[in-house]
Amino acid sequence: MREYWQSTNLRSISKRDSWTGLRSIAMTKNTITKDNGQTVVEVRYFINSLSLNVGLIARAIRKHWMLESTHWHLM
Repeated sequence: MREYWQSTNLRSISKRDSWTGLRSIAMTKNTITKDNGQTVVEVRYFINSLSLNVGLIARAIRKHWMLESTHWHLM
């Protein structure tokens, strides 16, 4: 299961002024149940230039990881 959150509250980003175009932060939580029944939870954070739109950020994150996995297959 994948869950996504997004916020425009950037106060927790210490060097936010260094990131030109920074508009929001996002978090994704992936819960994976393996064949042996073990459950693994992965949490990732993203800074980005997107407006507040969790559907858009979810698509962007999935696209990002599709490209990343392709890079690993090419190596």
